[in-house]
Amino acid sequence: MPIEIITGIIGVETIYGRQMGNMRVLDTLSTLSFDFPEAHPRAAARNQYFRGELATFLALSFRMRKPPASFLGSYAGAMGVPQFMPSS
Repeated sequence: MPIEIITGIIGVETIYGRQMGNMRVLDTLSTLSFDFPEAHPRAAARNQYFRGELATFLALSFRMRKPPASFLGSYAGAMGVPQFMPSS
């Protein structure tokens, strides 16, 4: 991938690392996995998607040997400098 695209993603998503998110990724993904609003027309699909992201996040946390509660990110569970979802 060209460096210009990577730089653009980092700039747009986190203002070059200055805004990485302040929500615990574990809490965000857990909430979206098990408490997504039932009235949403795609609630079942969203629950399934976020449960997969939660499982991937927990596996990543285990591999990195970091407590799951130590990761901060966005309100949707995106994390890191590029603000990617755990499965990305």
